[in-house]
Amino acid sequence: MFEIKNLAIATFARGLMIMQRKYDKQLYKAQHLIDNFFPKIKQYLAMAKPVTIKLREIS
Repeated sequence: MFEIKNLAIATFARGLMIMQRKYDKQLYKAQHLIDNFFPKIKQYLAMAKPVTIKLREIS
């Protein structure tokens, strides 16, 4: 169904490893930004929810 070519894994190479893994720094950075984006949205929605409830009560 889907054909995946040139799949890269963005795992960070730990400093204590004897043989360092090669990784794509740009791909790792992009994955990090995406992974942190959705929890931030969830946090902002949680902060906005009580405000919208109070605005409904006022009007």
